[in-house]
Amino acid sequence: MIKLITKFEDLISLPGARLGFFAGSFNPIHCGHIKVAEFVLRQYVDHVIIGVHSHNAKKNLIPIQERLELIIRLCSLSFFNSRICLIDPSFFNGIENRRFVDLARKLVNLGLEVFILKGQDTLISRTNYPLSEFPHLVHNRGGEERSLDGIVNAPIMRIKNISTMSSTKVRERLSAGKRVYPCDDIEDYIKGKQLYAR
Repeated sequence: MIKLITKFEDLISLPGARLGFFAGSFNPIHCGHIKVAEFVLRQYVDHVIIGVHSHNAKKNLIPIQERLELIIRLCSLSFFNSRICLIDPSFFNGIENRRFVDLARKLVNLGLEVFILKGQDTLISRTNYPLSEFPHLVHNRGGEERSLDGIVNAPIMRIKNISTMSSTKVRERLSAGKRVYPCDDIEDYIKGKQLYAR
């Protein structure tokens, strides 16, 4: 079952010392996100903690509660579901902010390891990137590996070719009425709520 993180104590009570924070709009989450999370759970971290944000003005976002529901349903199918957590947006909304940086530093001071899980495309050409001090697990969808010098000032572990899927492609398939998810429950939920319908 996916654990909901509602307070700092929930984070420090997780078994293991390596926490991977995976943030984004997840509009919507898809199997590629899950493959990346499962890979880092096998190789690098004890828990993946998904933090959904709702502050990207460039994207036409469905309501955050609907995105959270899709995350819970899809992550519950993973063999690693007991090691995938979801941050309650009332605790914090996204991780690229001072509140999260302070919380992450506090975790590090307690002896925990904090990793940031990001797609390479979300980091290119960034300036004043607030998470640059933390080690990163950077996924590349198969394109050319780009330098992140001056953007991330901590160790970077590269994750290549786990998935080429993108939320944009998933939205296009859903709006065309095509099947995307591995179970009827998620597909029925999306259709019933008319999410991503044209």
